[in-house]
Amino acid sequence: MKLHLALGFLLAVLFNQNLLTVHVEAGDDFVRTRRVHFFLNGNPYFANGFNAYWLMYVASDPSQRPKVSTAFREAAAHGLTVARTWAFSDGGYRPLQYAPGSYNEQMFKGLDFVIAEARKYRIKLILSLANNYESFGGKKQYVNWARSQGQYLTSDDDFFRNPVVKGYYKNHVKTVLNRYNSFTGMHYKDDPTIMAWELMNEPRCTSDPSGRTIQAWIMEMASHVKSIDRNHLLEAGLEGFYGQSTPQKKRLNPSLDIGTDFIANNQIPGIDFATVHSYPDQWLSSSSEQYQLSFLNNWLDAHIRDARIILRKPILLAEFGKSWKDPGFNTYQRDQLFNIVYNKIYWSAKTGGPASGGLFWQLLAGGMESFRDGYEIILSERSSTANVIAQQSHKLDQIRKIFTRRRNVQRWKRARAKRRGGWHALLGHACFATSSDRNMVSTIRAHNLRKLCTVPNIAFIGNKDILVSQTTSINSFRKQHVPNAINMLELNSLLKNLVKTGDLHEARQMFDVMPQRDEVSWTIIISGYVRAMKSSEALLLFSKMWVSPGLSMDPFCLSIALKACALEFNLNYGELLHGYLVKSGFINSVFAGSALLDMYAKFGKIELGIKVFDEMPIKSVVSWTAIITGLVHGGYYKKGLVYLSEMRKSGVEYDSYTLAIVLKACACLGALNFGREIHTHTVKRGFNDTSYVANSLSTMYNKCGKLDYGLRLFDKMNSRDVVSWTSIITTYVQMREDVNAIEAFTRMQEAGVSPNEFTFAAVIASCSGLVRISWGEQLHAHVLRIGLADTLSVANSLMTMYSKCGQISSAAMVFHGMSRRDTISWSTIIAVYSQGGYGEEAFEHLSWMRKEGPKPTQFAFASVLSVCGNMAILEQGRQLHAHVLSIGLEQEEMIQSALVNMYSKCGCIKDAEKVFNEAENYNIVTWTAMINGYADHGYIHETINLFKMLSKVGLKPDSVTFIGLLTACSHAGLADLGFHYFNLMSSEYQIRPSKEHYGCMIDLLCRAGRLTEAEEMIKSMPFHRDDVVWSTLLRACRVQGNVDCGERAAEKLLEMDPNCAGTHITLANIYSAKGKWREAADVRKMMRTKGVMKEPGWSWIKVKDRVSAFVAGERSYPEGEEIYGMLDLLASRVDISVQELGSLLDLED
Repeated sequence: MKLHLALGFLLAVLFNQNLLTVHVEAGDDFVRTRRVHFFLNGNPYFANGFNAYWLMYVASDPSQRPKVSTAFREAAAHGLTVARTWAFSDGGYRPLQYAPGSYNEQMFKGLDFVIAEARKYRIKLILSLANNYESFGGKKQYVNWARSQGQYLTSDDDFFRNPVVKGYYKNHVKTVLNRYNSFTGMHYKDDPTIMAWELMNEPRCTSDPSGRTIQAWIMEMASHVKSIDRNHLLEAGLEGFYGQSTPQKKRLNPSLDIGTDFIANNQIPGIDFATVHSYPDQWLSSSSEQYQLSFLNNWLDAHIRDARIILRKPILLAEFGKSWKDPGFNTYQRDQLFNIVYNKIYWSAKTGGPASGGLFWQLLAGGMESFRDGYEIILSERSSTANVIAQQSHKLDQIRKIFTRRRNVQRWKRARAKRRGGWHALLGHACFATSSDRNMVSTIRAHNLRKLCTVPNIAFIGNKDILVSQTTSINSFRKQHVPNAINMLELNSLLKNLVKTGDLHEARQMFDVMPQRDEVSWTIIISGYVRAMKSSEALLLFSKMWVSPGLSMDPFCLSIALKACALEFNLNYGELLHGYLVKSGFINSVFAGSALLDMYAKFGKIELGIKVFDEMPIKSVVSWTAIITGLVHGGYYKKGLVYLSEMRKSGVEYDSYTLAIVLKACACLGALNFGREIHTHTVKRGFNDTSYVANSLSTMYNKCGKLDYGLRLFDKMNSRDVVSWTSIITTYVQMREDVNAIEAFTRMQEAGVSPNEFTFAAVIASCSGLVRISWGEQLHAHVLRIGLADTLSVANSLMTMYSKCGQISSAAMVFHGMSRRDTISWSTIIAVYSQGGYGEEAFEHLSWMRKEGPKPTQFAFASVLSVCGNMAILEQGRQLHAHVLSIGLEQEEMIQSALVNMYSKCGCIKDAEKVFNEAENYNIVTWTAMINGYADHGYIHETINLFKMLSKVGLKPDSVTFIGLLTACSHAGLADLGFHYFNLMSSEYQIRPSKEHYGCMIDLLCRAGRLTEAEEMIKSMPFHRDDVVWSTLLRACRVQGNVDCGERAAEKLLEMDPNCAGTHITLANIYSAKGKWREAADVRKMMRTKGVMKEPGWSWIKVKDRVSAFVAGERSYPEGEEIYGMLDLLASRVDISVQELGSLLDLED
């Protein structure tokens, strides 16, 4: 009996624990589902594809079949794997089924060809069996057929209720599924080219909003399909609208009840996966673009979450798109929507979620104009959208390849374990069997058991059935209750090994089935999750441990939980644990105290961290390092150095980690001498060869301006890791030596060191400095390929790069494609729009950030305040000012300078002065803003006086300060004083004049009428002479009437831009002013010949919180006739016609 029990137990352990089980699926090419994923031949399968309803219709004409082949070929070239199309055409023109049960063979042959061609290009098909709408017949045609047979039907929705109609539909299903393909020689139901059947395209039953009718119909038809074909998957064709089963979620629906229920309908047995459609531009056509995208985000998040938690099935976004017929459409908007969709799918797939693909609407081949509906995409046109589609295909394929490699490794491990005698099972038996069953083990021969005990940390003791840890003494082991001691020692040892090897999933499986778990078991699995950065799961397990009977907390386990709180940013939970530590007395533990200190430091709660540290009775090197690290990371660099001094006085020896963090403080402070002293200590202690200390030393010297020292240390490093290379590249970028940064990046790759996300972020930043968009785009493509494009540091750097290169739409596309965003992301995109002149978008994103993102920072508010200044919208600026006052940001440096700039540009120089005078701390940014404000308003004396006060308050002017100063001199016509300050920059402040400073000086000379000197200065500039300086000279020539100089300036400008309307008009005006009418006419004639048009002027007017924009000469406004009628009336009052006004306006430049 015992033998039978033992054998039964061994079988249970082997197969129920999934330790040796390998999921084997037949390699039959049918797509299957396993839990929330699609699988094909044992590998994950992602349905990145398209809709093409027209395939059968076009293929029914043999002469048009090349279009089908072209579509499949182009789709395959872009990595697409699935096509959804119609397997119906009921009645009407060119039907498949022209009467119930009567079929058009030519149309069926078209569908045969589609399936055969899809198979050729390895594309799976989803075939829809009926339509909810009248197009291609639909349910209306079925109802009409039944009416012609005497059925009394009052609604098209009787399709779902009437037995005769349902009989017609069932017969169609049977006919299609049993169809013999004339091209492949297979029945449809046996062909793996078909991925799934779809019961109906977007079923709706508005006559029964309760959803019971649709529910009953899907249940009946799903059963019917499965009775004929169990090879293929089945889905219902739903759009994703929530129904009566989840009334609280109906608020997410964009329209009224349509009789479907996303949850209930997809829970029906036989429905293998869920579908959702999304057309924000149709469903919310009256809403803004931003609101539509916000809806899309929420819509997808809700359905992916429900598929994972409630349905536990894969979910496919079966239709989505963006129409070019939408008002104000541009390709960027479509790319933005596709990126949002694809990133949701990719992020879910990457994290093991249920989102398994998306099918855009719709794909066309070239020459199919009659099928264009606004949503079409033709891949051969090589649009940016096609690139987005191809990138998604590549990313999903990378996930599949990674899984395949891991699965092969797991198979090899399991096969090896099986060859070694199934040690998992036998150890499981040794650990789990009761004492009455242990006689079974004694029958195992000693040499076989020795083979089993080659597992690390396991020792074989004599010929007995005992497996113990090598670190446990035999005598102490014998004193314990042997069966229980063996159980927990062995179990915990196995669990620890699984966690150490990184196989957390298998470790969790083992943990969940362990018959007994002690404090060590819980601590091992929780620490595994913390090490894997899965903090939420770690805290969930810790909470379960907390309430489990018979378990007691210890300082080590509590320290791990505190680490999880820091990772999860869960301060409330951390404070709860703090209270327990105090109450239990564990606060005096070095482990717990240091972890608590580290947690508060990471939350920025430095004061609490210091309090915890001060109350610790014993301060170890870990504690000291934790408090210093917290201070340095919190920006309290000087205080960090003070604590280092206190640490040395207390007699605690610092370690390499302490010195590395202190070197960071020296770098941030520019404390070169202190850094050199630390360098001496690292050499004495032998830490200078430690990689992270060497990296910190190099960074410290670089940031302190001793780049040669930093490079020397870098060159002397025994081994350079990714941190070393990233540090040197970042240093080059910060020193604005972008070419050297690119060269270092190249050398890094030649050295065989793989860049990480921070390396890419730095080198992308160097492309920003060089304004090399082609390099930046290449790097973008590379990070997309290796899966780093969605990391925060890389995405934020990409946004900045595209912005500085003038690619605002590309920067926005990166932002909207991010799966998660931090404050830097939001602040960056707001700054991008602000600096790019897109004020409205900057305001929209600030509003969006306040509603859905993190708390806006001073940088975000400063960017939008800049918009208010540039657009001179004072009221909005005052409202923002009031808001920053309410949240306590008014004393931030960026806010102060932005407010001063805003009020100055809006003409309120007194308000700007008030903000400046209320500043509590002096800083050069705010002082420079005030100097520029005075300069723009022509307050020359105030500008100079404020500049002279800089040295008295301990501030040093920077290059921007001098721009304001030179501008003031220019406006006041003080050329000699301007030259004095221009020379003072380099002689006293060692500031090298930039292109902007030369521009100010040229403007100063032009205003003073010294055009010859201005021209000579342009020619002597140590920079590329751009259009700005030549335009300044040209305008001055017009004012001064200098034809010769104006001709030379215009010649230079037309070499740069031959079609510049402003240059032509200004030159013509110079000629006209001097009476050279023929030359002026020649310039106008040249403009017409070139097709150069003067860009019309824009005007904005705000009335009752509404801003209206007007274009010069444009009359197509809603109240255009009334506006021009009033203008005629006003013009008549001053004896001048509107036509004369227009003539004058046309001459303006």
